[in-house]
Amino acid sequence: QRRRRLGIEGDQQVLAADPAQPDALHLMGVLEAELGDYERAARLISDAIQAKPDEAMFHNNLGNVCMESGRFEEAKASYVRAIQANPDRPDTLNNLGVLLSRRGQPEDAEKLFKAVLSLAPEFTDARQNLANHYLRNGRLHDAVQQCVDGLIVTPRNATLHQILTLAYSELGMKEQAVAVCRSWVEAEPDNPEAAFH
Repeated sequence: QRRRRLGIEGDQQVLAADPAQPDALHLMGVLEAELGDYERAARLISDAIQAKPDEAMFHNNLGNVCMESGRFEEAKASYVRAIQANPDRPDTLNNLGVLLSRRGQPEDAEKLFKAVLSLAPEFTDARQNLANHYLRNGRLHDAVQQCVDGLIVTPRNATLHQILTLAYSELGMKEQAVAVCRSWVEAEPDNPEAAFH
């Protein structure tokens, strides 16, 4: 937190010289969100957007702040504006997918996760979210496939190992679940998550 506070102090110095500097406003907002002050974070990022309305990253991060504070409709509107400003940002498409999944729109969420993976096949967050989405919706074989595909690219991904273990367990494939955990422990003998699972 000390480093974040130093970042805020640096941004405050920039803002003292130029109170409407959008990048400093945005970064201060992001830092405030990390410190848990979502109201101040939203205000700062909104000010940055006023100064630089076409910056997709600002809209995306405002969406994140709104999502964290439970303002889901505002989050959705921010993500949509970010996508309008830059349709090829995988993080924004992924974030909107997470929001739609949480809000009970599984088909739309799945389309967005797949769109992200089509755009950026190595974007791990979307792979994890899609696998988890399948797991929650009982599509266990699809969850397994996403995990297997993802672990080829990121073999030490803890979330994919966890989802794969759960999917195999729910399918009644206990030996495969144990094998996943064993190979994970062998690859990362000092990883407590691997040992726990």
